[in-house]
Amino acid sequence: MLESQPVVKEPERFTGHKIALPIFEGPLDLLLYLIRAHKYDICDIPIRQITGQFVEYLALMREVEADYAGDFLVTAATLMQIKARMLLPKSQSENEEVLDEEGADPRAELVERLLEYQRIQEAADELKLKRETRADLFARSESAHKSGPQFDAEIAEALLLSDVSSFDLLSALRRVLTRFEERPVALVQREPFSLPERLKSVSARLYHTGEITFEGLCDDCYSRLEIVITFLAMLELIKRGRVRVRQLTLFDEIYLERL
Repeated sequence: MLESQPVVKEPERFTGHKIALPIFEGPLDLLLYLIRAHKYDICDIPIRQITGQFVEYLALMREVEADYAGDFLVTAATLMQIKARMLLPKSQSENEEVLDEEGADPRAELVERLLEYQRIQEAADELKLKRETRADLFARSESAHKSGPQFDAEIAEALLLSDVSSFDLLSALRRVLTRFEERPVALVQREPFSLPERLKSVSARLYHTGEITFEGLCDDCYSRLEIVITFLAMLELIKRGRVRVRQLTLFDEIYLERL
Protein backbone atom coordinates (compact mmCIF):
# COMPACT_ATOMS: atom_id res chain seq x y z
CA MET A 1 0.00 0.00 0.00
CA LEU A 2 1.39 3.33 -1.03
CA GLU A 3 1.94 5.87 1.70
CA SER A 4 0.12 9.15 1.24
CA GLN A 5 2.38 12.10 0.52
CA PRO A 6 2.45 14.91 3.09
CA VAL A 7 0.50 17.96 2.07
CA VAL A 8 2.59 21.11 2.03
CA LYS A 9 0.39 23.94 3.25
CA GLU A 10 0.92 27.27 1.53
CA PRO A 11 1.29 30.23 3.92
CA GLU A 12 -1.93 32.18 4.29
CA ARG A 13 -1.68 35.30 2.17
CA PHE A 14 -2.93 38.81 2.75
CA THR A 15 -5.58 39.54 0.13
CA GLY A 16 -6.41 43.15 0.94
CA HIS A 17 -4.86 46.35 -0.32
CA LYS A 18 -1.20 45.75 -1.19
CA ILE A 19 1.68 48.05 -0.26
CA ALA A 20 4.51 46.79 -2.43
CA LEU A 21 8.00 46.89 -0.96
CA PRO A 22 10.10 48.58 -3.65
CA ILE A 23 13.24 46.52 -4.35
CA PHE A 24 15.58 49.14 -5.79
CA GLU A 25 18.55 46.79 -5.43
CA GLY A 26 19.27 43.90 -7.79
CA PRO A 27 20.07 40.22 -7.26
CA LEU A 28 23.81 40.89 -6.96
CA ASP A 29 23.06 43.35 -4.15
CA LEU A 30 21.17 40.59 -2.34
CA LEU A 31 24.03 38.15 -2.81
CA LEU A 32 26.54 40.68 -1.44
CA TYR A 33 24.15 41.42 1.44
CA LEU A 34 24.00 37.71 2.33
CA ILE A 35 27.78 37.33 2.02
CA ARG A 36 28.35 40.25 4.40
CA ALA A 37 25.59 39.23 6.82
CA HIS A 38 26.98 35.70 7.19
CA LYS A 39 30.65 36.75 6.84
CA TYR A 40 31.28 34.43 3.91
CA ASP A 41 34.49 34.60 1.90
CA ILE A 42 33.41 36.13 -1.41
CA CYS A 43 36.07 34.07 -3.23
CA ASP A 44 34.90 30.81 -1.63
CA ILE A 45 31.10 31.10 -1.46
CA PRO A 46 29.30 28.18 0.24
CA ILE A 47 26.96 27.72 -2.69
CA ARG A 48 24.51 25.36 -0.94
CA GLN A 49 23.88 27.74 1.95
CA ILE A 50 23.70 30.92 -0.10
CA THR A 51 21.35 29.33 -2.66
CA GLY A 52 18.95 28.34 0.11
CA GLN A 53 19.12 31.80 1.67
CA PHE A 54 18.61 33.55 -1.69
CA VAL A 55 15.56 31.40 -2.51
CA GLU A 56 14.18 32.05 1.00
CA TYR A 57 14.41 35.82 0.50
CA LEU A 58 12.79 35.45 -2.92
CA ALA A 59 9.87 33.61 -1.30
CA LEU A 60 9.56 36.43 1.27
CA MET A 61 9.46 39.01 -1.53
CA ARG A 62 6.61 37.11 -3.14
CA GLU A 63 4.74 36.80 0.15
CA VAL A 64 4.76 40.57 0.77
CA GLU A 65 4.09 41.33 -2.91
CA ALA A 66 7.47 43.05 -3.29
CA ASP A 67 8.10 44.84 -6.57
CA TYR A 68 11.22 43.09 -7.86
CA ALA A 69 12.73 42.45 -11.29
CA GLY A 70 12.77 39.13 -13.11
CA ASP A 71 16.57 39.12 -12.77
CA PHE A 72 16.09 37.65 -9.30
CA LEU A 73 14.48 34.54 -10.80
CA VAL A 74 17.30 34.22 -13.34
CA THR A 75 19.91 34.49 -10.58
CA ALA A 76 18.08 31.90 -8.46
CA ALA A 77 18.12 29.50 -11.42
CA THR A 78 21.84 30.19 -11.97
CA LEU A 79 22.62 29.48 -8.30
CA MET A 80 20.70 26.20 -8.43
CA GLN A 81 22.54 25.20 -11.60
CA ILE A 82 25.93 25.92 -10.00
CA LYS A 83 24.85 23.97 -6.91
CA ALA A 84 23.85 20.99 -9.06
CA ARG A 85 27.13 21.07 -11.00
CA MET A 86 29.14 21.10 -7.77
CA LEU A 87 27.24 18.04 -6.53
CA LEU A 88 28.09 15.98 -9.62
CA PRO A 89 30.84 13.37 -9.22
CA LYS A 90 34.03 14.49 -10.94
CA SER A 91 33.99 11.61 -13.41
CA GLN A 92 30.45 12.55 -14.45
CA SER A 93 30.97 16.30 -14.51
CA GLU A 94 33.93 15.98 -16.91
CA ASN A 95 31.53 14.65 -19.54
CA GLU A 96 29.06 17.51 -19.17
CA GLU A 97 29.21 19.99 -22.04
CA VAL A 98 27.77 22.75 -19.85
CA LEU A 99 30.86 22.81 -17.66
CA ASP A 100 33.73 25.20 -18.24
CA GLU A 101 37.26 24.09 -19.00
CA GLU A 102 38.45 21.00 -17.15
CA GLY A 103 39.00 21.70 -13.48
CA ALA A 104 37.26 25.08 -13.51
CA ASP A 105 35.29 26.05 -10.42
CA PRO A 106 31.58 26.37 -11.35
CA ARG A 107 31.42 29.41 -9.05
CA ALA A 108 34.24 31.27 -10.85
CA GLU A 109 32.09 33.38 -13.18
CA LEU A 110 29.69 34.35 -10.38
CA VAL A 111 32.59 35.31 -8.08
CA GLU A 112 34.11 37.45 -10.84
CA ARG A 113 30.79 39.24 -11.38
CA LEU A 114 30.36 39.84 -7.65
CA LEU A 115 33.87 41.24 -7.24
CA GLU A 116 33.40 43.57 -10.21
CA TYR A 117 29.99 44.69 -8.93
CA GLN A 118 31.42 45.26 -5.46
CA ARG A 119 34.09 47.56 -6.94
CA ILE A 120 31.41 49.51 -8.83
CA GLN A 121 29.29 49.73 -5.68
CA GLU A 122 32.19 51.07 -3.62
CA ALA A 123 32.93 53.72 -6.26
CA ALA A 124 29.24 54.72 -6.35
CA ASP A 125 29.16 55.00 -2.54
CA GLU A 126 32.17 57.31 -2.65
CA LEU A 127 30.49 59.54 -5.26
CA LYS A 128 27.26 59.55 -3.21
CA LEU A 129 29.18 60.72 -0.14
CA LYS A 130 30.72 63.58 -2.11
CA ARG A 131 27.31 64.61 -3.48
CA GLU A 132 25.75 64.53 -0.01
CA THR A 133 28.55 66.70 1.35
CA ARG A 134 28.01 69.29 -1.40
CA ALA A 135 24.22 69.12 -0.96
CA ASP A 136 24.60 69.69 2.79
CA LEU A 137 26.73 72.79 2.21
CA PHE A 138 24.19 74.11 -0.32
CA ALA A 139 21.28 73.42 2.06
CA ARG A 140 22.97 75.39 4.82
CA SER A 141 23.48 78.39 2.56
CA GLU A 142 19.84 78.29 1.42
CA SER A 143 18.25 77.60 4.81
CA ALA A 144 17.55 81.26 5.54
CA HIS A 145 15.37 81.52 2.43
CA LYS A 146 13.19 78.46 3.03
CA SER A 147 10.58 77.78 5.68
CA GLY A 148 11.19 74.05 5.46
CA PRO A 149 11.91 71.24 2.99
CA GLN A 150 9.12 70.24 0.64
CA PHE A 151 9.35 66.64 -0.49
CA ASP A 152 7.13 64.59 -2.74
CA ALA A 153 6.23 61.10 -1.56
CA GLU A 154 8.85 59.26 -3.61
CA ILE A 155 11.72 61.49 -2.44
CA ALA A 156 10.55 61.26 1.17
CA GLU A 157 10.43 57.48 0.92
CA ALA A 158 13.92 57.33 -0.57
CA LEU A 159 15.31 59.58 2.18
CA LEU A 160 13.65 57.60 4.96
CA LEU A 161 15.02 54.35 3.57
CA SER A 162 18.47 55.74 2.79
CA ASP A 163 20.22 54.05 5.72
CA VAL A 164 18.15 50.87 5.72
CA SER A 165 17.88 48.76 2.57
CA SER A 166 14.88 46.75 1.43
CA PHE A 167 16.88 43.63 2.31
CA ASP A 168 17.33 44.89 5.88
CA LEU A 169 13.54 45.16 6.17
CA LEU A 170 13.09 41.68 4.70
CA SER A 171 15.74 40.35 7.07
CA ALA A 172 13.80 41.76 10.04
CA LEU A 173 10.62 40.09 8.76
CA ARG A 174 12.51 36.81 8.32
CA ARG A 175 13.82 36.90 11.90
CA VAL A 176 10.36 37.49 13.35
CA LEU A 177 8.78 34.76 11.21
CA THR A 178 11.53 32.30 12.18
CA ARG A 179 11.02 32.99 15.89
CA PHE A 180 7.27 32.71 15.45
CA GLU A 181 7.66 29.26 13.83
CA GLU A 182 9.77 28.14 16.81
CA ARG A 183 7.17 29.21 19.40
CA PRO A 184 4.62 26.74 20.81
CA VAL A 185 1.38 26.72 18.84
CA ALA A 186 -0.98 29.33 20.26
CA LEU A 187 -4.48 28.26 21.19
CA VAL A 188 -5.90 31.70 20.43
CA GLN A 189 -8.46 31.55 17.64
CA ARG A 190 -9.40 34.87 16.10
CA GLU A 191 -9.82 36.63 12.80
CA PRO A 192 -6.56 38.29 11.71
CA PHE A 193 -6.72 42.03 12.11
CA SER A 194 -7.11 44.12 8.96
CA LEU A 195 -4.49 46.48 7.59
CA PRO A 196 -6.45 49.65 8.59
CA GLU A 197 -6.81 48.24 12.13
CA ARG A 198 -3.12 47.48 12.28
CA LEU A 199 -2.20 50.95 11.03
CA LYS A 200 -4.22 52.47 13.89
CA SER A 201 -2.72 50.21 16.57
CA VAL A 202 0.88 50.70 15.33
CA SER A 203 0.37 54.47 15.15
CA ALA A 204 -1.05 54.45 18.70
CA ARG A 205 1.92 52.49 20.05
CA LEU A 206 4.37 54.85 18.36
CA TYR A 207 2.47 57.86 19.70
CA HIS A 208 2.97 56.61 23.26
CA THR A 209 6.49 55.16 22.92
CA GLY A 210 8.05 57.35 20.23
CA GLU A 211 10.16 54.40 19.07
CA ILE A 212 9.80 50.63 18.89
CA THR A 213 11.49 47.72 17.14
CA PHE A 214 9.70 45.79 14.41
CA GLU A 215 10.02 42.73 16.64
CA GLY A 216 8.28 44.62 19.42
CA LEU A 217 5.42 45.49 17.09
CA CYS A 218 4.86 41.79 16.41
CA ASP A 219 4.71 40.66 20.04
CA ASP A 220 0.90 40.51 19.90
CA CYS A 221 0.73 38.58 16.61
CA TYR A 222 -0.78 35.09 16.71
CA SER A 223 -0.26 34.04 13.10
CA ARG A 224 2.15 34.39 10.21
CA LEU A 225 -0.47 36.43 8.36
CA GLU A 226 -0.68 38.95 11.22
CA ILE A 227 3.12 39.38 11.11
CA VAL A 228 2.95 40.05 7.36
CA ILE A 229 0.12 42.58 7.87
CA THR A 230 2.23 44.31 10.54
CA PHE A 231 5.11 44.47 8.05
CA LEU A 232 2.80 46.02 5.44
CA ALA A 233 1.57 48.54 8.02
CA MET A 234 5.18 49.55 8.66
CA LEU A 235 5.72 50.04 4.91
CA GLU A 236 2.58 52.19 4.67
CA LEU A 237 3.75 54.42 7.54
CA ILE A 238 7.17 54.76 5.89
CA LYS A 239 5.46 55.67 2.62
CA ARG A 240 3.32 58.32 4.36
CA GLY A 241 6.40 59.83 6.01
CA ARG A 242 5.03 59.05 9.48
CA VAL A 243 8.02 56.98 10.66
CA ARG A 244 11.74 56.72 10.11
CA VAL A 245 13.41 53.32 10.13
CA ARG A 246 16.97 52.85 11.32
CA GLN A 247 19.48 50.34 12.64
CA LEU A 248 21.93 50.89 15.49
CA THR A 249 24.49 48.69 13.73
CA LEU A 250 24.67 46.84 10.42
CA PHE A 251 22.30 43.82 10.29
CA ASP A 252 20.84 44.85 13.65
CA GLU A 253 17.16 45.10 14.61
CA ILE A 254 14.95 47.58 12.75
CA TYR A 255 13.77 50.51 14.85
CA LEU A 256 10.71 52.58 13.94
CA GLU A 257 10.85 56.19 15.10
CA ARG A 258 7.77 58.42 15.07
CA LEU A 259 8.14 61.65 13.07
